[in-house]
Amino acid sequence: MPIINCSDGMIQLKAGTIIAYAQKLVSKSNGELAEAGFEWRKKE
Repeated sequence: MPIINCSDGMIQLKAGTIIAYAQKLVSKSNGELAEAGFEWRKKE
């Protein structure tokens, strides 16, 4: 599975944990970054 590198607090996230990471972004950036993360997941 592809690994995602985010310069946030958590680095190298697996595609399986992308949803959990997106949830954290929701409370951080009003879900803006989380939405982009979900879109990225659909493209893969």
